[in-house]
This record gives sequence, structure tokens and C-alpha cells, in this order.
Amino acid sequence: MTDKKIQLDIYTSENPFLLSSHSPQETSTLRGKVSLRLEKPTKLCSLSLHLKGHAESAHINWKVHRLKNSSTHKMVDVGLNLFKSHKDSYMLTAGTHIFDFELPVSNHLPETVQSNYFDIKYKLVAMAKRHLSTNIVATKPITISRLSEEVDEMEFSISISKMWQSVMGYDILMKKQVCLGENVPIEYTFRPVKSGIRIIKYSHTLCETVRYVDPKTNHTKVEHKRVPLTSDPHGRGSNTKFTHLLIPDGLQPDVTSDMICADHKLEVKIFVDSRGQRKSITVSFPINLMSANELLLNEPLPMYEETEYSRSLPPVYESAQITAIGA
Repeated sequence: MTDKKIQLDIYTSENPFLLSSHSPQETSTLRGKVSLRLEKPTKLCSLSLHLKGHAESAHINWKVHRLKNSSTHKMVDVGLNLFKSHKDSYMLTAGTHIFDFELPVSNHLPETVQSNYFDIKYKLVAMAKRHLSTNIVATKPITISRLSEEVDEMEFSISISKMWQSVMGYDILMKKQVCLGENVPIEYTFRPVKSGIRIIKYSHTLCETVRYVDPKTNHTKVEHKRVPLTSDPHGRGSNTKFTHLLIPDGLQPDVTSDMICADHKLEVKIFVDSRGQRKSITVSFPINLMSANELLLNEPLPMYEETEYSRSLPPVYESAQITAIGA
């Protein structure tokens, strides 16, 4: 926020911020910097930073119950003091003051979600308190994601090789992690067991299951969605087929939390002509559906201006304490 002569900004080392596990006894560390730019010497009482999160109902029919019986539900409010004056205020020199922060965040927090029934949102709030003057506040939205508990064993591709009795063997190869709006390549290899087998077509359906839980009433709602996918087939020889599947936007990416769980499967149906008889087989397997944010690499911190740069911090800065605000 800019107040003519005072500018307060928040920078994080990563956004989205990744939680490393699901255990509420463990924490992940959110790191970054708060920049305070002063045009002239200014007295401040304190400078604090808070992570705030809430679930906000979408006001769509939740049967008899409405999420938490109110429009919002606080998920977290934790923070730290970057400095606090021992007296009424502390005089900071003109220039740019940079405050590094490390904020422990519970790994049990739900991920950032935008869904049909509620949204889960997080933001960082920095506040510079002034004696007998208006406080300066800066906010920064932040996305929280979670690494899979099986990240070390995660399969990045799907390779299926099976035999369709008396008809043919088939291989299916594609990547397992797909993104909303992406064109995903998938390759088929068919091995007919006898002559006269002809592939007519194959279709693809994305199956989505989302389970919502009201955190106050424990009321549960489950939604199932079947979305036919468009494809662009190409030939690679008589028995090898190659196509691209267009993953539509508007679906709920994979998520696992106490309030919402979403998972996806790809259903493939293969139709063949076997000497005048039409036959079909359906193959279904799980895939990981992600948003574009989850594919972003950690972004480096922006460059800070070295001119008017100052680290003349109050003496209590190094002993800043973590504080938790009760729900």
C-alpha cells in the first residue's frame, strides 16, 4: 500500500507455496521479505506480518445446510512481529528497509480451492502501526498447494499392456499428470490375435468425483461428472495410433483435504470390427488433474533497489517471535 510518503510491499520466495505433508504436528516454512520504503524519517510502533485464510461459501444449494451457517469460516490467522518498539514508537531513517521473514505454516491446512460450493483463500497481511496516525497495510494473495504424500514414488507416466481375449492385445501410453486446458498426447498399439480385426474408433471420457464436507455440520455432498473429450487422431502405421486429448477448463483439479476431495479417471472405450461383429472394451485408469499454478516453478524474488537501501532495523528485530491468533 502506498501512503504518499510510505510504501509497504510483500514478496514471497514461492507462490504457489507448497506444504510438504499432511501432518498437523509438522510445519512448512514460508519465506520472503517485507519492503518498507520511507521518503523521510518516520516513527513506527511495530511492523507485523500475518497469514490469513478462510473458506467462503458460494451460496449454491447445499441442501438444507449452508456451509458453516455463514458466508465465511476462518481457517488460519498466524503471524510474527518483524519489530516492536519498546517505547511508543521507533524512528526509522528515510530509505528502503528490508525485513526477511520465515513463517511456520501448519501442514494440515487445506489447499487453496475454487469450487462449486466454497472457495478456500489465503493472503499475507503486513501492517505498520504508527502512533496517533493511520496504520499502513499491505496484502498479498497467496496460493497454498500440497505435495503428494507419495511424491518420491509418484508415477509420471501411464503404461498399460493387456490382452483382450480372442480379439487383440493393446498398449496404452500417456503421461499421468495433466493440466486443465492442455492437449495431452496418448499412444495406442494394437496386436490382433487373428486376421479380420479392424479398429473402428475409440472414445475418451474424463470422470470426475468431488466430495464436499461442511466442516461444522459434517454434511457431505458428492458430485460425479462425466466429460467426453475431443481428440485429434493420427496414424503411425497400421497397428499404432496416436491422438491428442483436449482437457477442458472448468473442472476441479485434484485436491485432498478435510473439506474437499477430488479425483479423476480417464475412461477409454475401444470399438472394433471382428469379421462383421462389432465389439467394444472399456479401460479405466486414474490420472492426476492439476491447475496451471501447480505446474509453475518457484519464482525468484524480485530485484530490490539498492539505492536508498537500509538495514538499520530496530534492536528487537532479530528476536522477533511467532504469534498465533486464536480461531
